[in-house]
Amino acid sequence: MDDTSADTDDKSRDVVSPAKRPSLLAADQRMREPPSSPIQVLTALPYAARPGRLRGVSVLTIKTYLAQQLVFGRAAAHDADGKRAIIGLIGFAGMLTQIFNGAKADDPYADKCLLEIEAAIDAAAEALEDAHDTVVEALAQRADVSHGVAQSVKPLHVPLYFSNRFAYRAAYLVNDFDNLLCAIQTAKHVALLTNKQSNALIQGSSKTVRRTFTSANGYRYTGVSRADMAYGTARAVEALQRWGELPPDILDGTRRAEYGPPLPAESFANQIVADAQATAGAE
Repeated sequence: MDDTSADTDDKSRDVVSPAKRPSLLAADQRMREPPSSPIQVLTALPYAARPGRLRGVSVLTIKTYLAQQLVFGRAAAHDADGKRAIIGLIGFAGMLTQIFNGAKADDPYADKCLLEIEAAIDAAAEALEDAHDTVVEALAQRADVSHGVAQSVKPLHVPLYFSNRFAYRAAYLVNDFDNLLCAIQTAKHVALLTNKQSNALIQGSSKTVRRTFTSANGYRYTGVSRADMAYGTARAVEALQRWGELPPDILDGTRRAEYGPPLPAESFANQIVADAQATAGAE
C-alpha cells in the first residue's frame, strides 16, 4: 500500500459524517430547515420601549448661616424699617428662567444679558478664590502648628432643582463662599486674622456674590427676534428705542454665553451661517 492511500484512510477515520452522530445530524437538519416564521428586524423601537428621561439629584450642603442667607435671600420688609428685598440664589434662578426662555426664542437682548451674567459669575469666582488664597496664607503662617478648618456639626442640605446651568454655577459661588467663611472663622479663632481683617473679607465676599445675583435684573422680555432686527419690524424698532443698539457680534449670534442655550434651528443667525457655507461651497 502506498503512502497516499494510507493518508487517505487516516483522514477518513477522522471525519465522521453527521449520520453517525445523532447530535450532529439534528444540528445539520435544523440548519437546513427554513425558519418557521420570518425574522423581524426592528428598525425603530416603539415609544413605550424607549428609555425614560434622565433625572438626577443635586444637593448643596450649607455649613454657615451667612451662606444660608445667600441661598434664600430676604423678602422686603413692610414695617417701619422698610428693609429692601435681597435676591438670593433661589430668586436668581427664577429670574434666569425668563432670560433663558428669551434666548431660546432667539432674542439677542437675552443673549446680551446672559453674557453679562456669565462675566459677573466669572469675576465673582475669581474674587472668592483670591480671598481664599489670603486665608490659606494666614493659616500657613505657623509651620509647626496645623489647624483643621471648622465645620458645622449639623449642616443644612438644600436640594437644587434648577432648569439651567447658570443657576448651578451660582450655587457653586455660594459653596465657595461657605467654605471661605469656615476658613475665615478658623483663622480668626486661632488668632491668625484680626476682627477687622476677617470682617472685611466676609463683607467683601458676600457683596461679591450678591452683586452677581442682581446682574439678572437688567432683562425684561422683549418678544423680539434676530429676524425682527434684520427686517426692522415694528417690534424691533420698539426694542431699539427701549434697550438701545446691540453689538454686531451679539446681533448675528457669533458671540454668545458658553453656558447658554443653543440657537433655535430657525434662528436668523443660523440661516446666515447656512447661506455663507452654501455660497462658499458653490465657489
